[in-house]
Amino acid sequence: MESSFSALTTQYLQHSVHHSVTELNRGITKWAKDWNENSKPLVRTKNADEIFASMRQYLEPIAPRQTSEEEHENGFGSQHIHS
Repeated sequence: MESSFSALTTQYLQHSVHHSVTELNRGITKWAKDWNENSKPLVRTKNADEIFASMRQYLEPIAPRQTSEEEHENGFGSQHIHS
């Protein structure tokens, strides 16, 4: 879902001009229809452990390190992912 919003923003909204909400709505609807008709499957290039390691590296300077127990409770442990 997030990739769809990103593509909508970068591929359509940043390169278009709309003079009314109705025009914008029609444009987004057409873009979404075209996007769905030509959709491509998501190809994962990293596994969950690699993603979490990247997140930790990014967050380390701005957030204190959690203990293993806190990671498990917050769903950031590599063993379980909670929804």
